[in-house]
Amino acid sequence: MIKAASYFLKIILRPVVYVIRDVFRTARYYIRFHPHLKSIGQNNIINTDTEIRGQLHLGSNSVVDAIITGEVHIGSRASISHSTLNGPIKIGNNVTLWRSTIDRYSYLAANSVVFVADIGSFCSIAPGVSIGLPTHPMDGISTNPIFFSNLGQCGVKWREDKIVEELLPVSIGADVWIGSNAMIKGGISIGVGAIIGAGAMVCKNVPPYAIVAGVPAKIIRYRFAEDVISLLLESRWWDLQEDVLRDEIGHCMDPLAFLSGVAISIKNENLLLKIRNLKLNRSSMANRLW
Repeated sequence: MIKAASYFLKIILRPVVYVIRDVFRTARYYIRFHPHLKSIGQNNIINTDTEIRGQLHLGSNSVVDAIITGEVHIGSRASISHSTLNGPIKIGNNVTLWRSTIDRYSYLAANSVVFVADIGSFCSIAPGVSIGLPTHPMDGISTNPIFFSNLGQCGVKWREDKIVEELLPVSIGADVWIGSNAMIKGGISIGVGAIIGAGAMVCKNVPPYAIVAGVPAKIIRYRFAEDVISLLLESRWWDLQEDVLRDEIGHCMDPLAFLSGVAISIKNENLLLKIRNLKLNRSSMANRLW
């Protein structure tokens, strides 16, 4: 009898207990078997407010509280809170994302921290980037948040209200590339197509298609001439349907040829005329130089 009981516990009951344990370690039962969870590791916590309207691929030991559309990949040890993820996007390991939005075809590499940011489509964010850094007032008795904040950063709090907005929203336009370990202060706006050099500290707004680097970050140059930038901004190519963009991928290294093909596809005659005029002007200037 004792042997039979021992056999039952070891062979039958123990595997069942392990399965139940793993299920609840991963997430709540109904989410664990959600049809939109395509792959998921262990020890995740998925908040019951999370809405998965697309496909979620999730690593291990992550916390997710978000609205998810499209195909979204989230790595391990990530913390995604009160955010919206519009896939396809990819978020790396050990990433913190709080009250933020990321749009399609963008990626956020490992060890990055993002607070209160709106990140456009086609953005490339390298490892170790900090976005939306909180502010501390410098004209009070102390810069320690215990005097002006109710968030309890010191483990205790002295006030129930807050007199300083520590986390200011950050706006990052489409097609922005942010290099490794760059830091972006809260309240900053980064224009479409900008490039932030590795290790830069961005304290001021960055114009569209500007390349900035250094501490503090300064404009090095612009990616294109002013007339080309104007056409790129007018086209808003990053908002177009995927099939339109994929059809012109062969011209991706020639912005004017790319925009010409896009303008034909979407039947934007005004944009096409401006591109042709620009090409004619450039050709005319080149002939004069010769």
